Amino acid sequence: MEGFTALVEAHGAAADFVVMPDVVGEGQRSLIVSEQWIRKNSNGMPKRLLLAVQDGMTVDEVSAFVRHWRVGIFLGGTTEWKLKTLYYWGCVAHALNCYYHVGRVNTIERIRLCAEAGADSFDGTSATMYSVNVRKLDSARKQSNLLSPRNVCAVP
Repeated sequence: MEGFTALVEAHGAAADFVVMPDVVGEGQRSLIVSEQWIRKNSNGMPKRLLLAVQDGMTVDEVSAFVRHWRVGIFLGGTTEWKLKTLYYWGCVAHALNCYYHVGRVNTIERIRLCAEAGADSFDGTSATMYSVNVRKLDSARKQSNLLSPRNVCAVP
């Protein structure tokens, strides 16, 4: 993790956000890794750090982490879990008033799901690997959605 930390220190200020180290698909282990990293590196980090939410993490754990460290949410995890919980985590992010990003979004359908979930941003490699997809993915990105948590989830 020292190499990652050095990279963040050198270039993190120019990034839109930095996702803390995590363990894909392993919620509890991933939360421990992220917490150990942020405890050691909380000073001088970029303005926007994101916790990678992974399979098995609970709303209570994530909410406590986000509130304590004042970070956002990056929806990671296995594909099945991610698709199953994408909207739910959008509601959580909205309730916590934090930034919400979704990783591995490479289809029109997933872009629509991100819009429904109120994601602030998403990423994927489809457009860079297959330039023929750029127009249709960009068109899907521009569509707004009335089902977004911004419109339907009450903030406690």
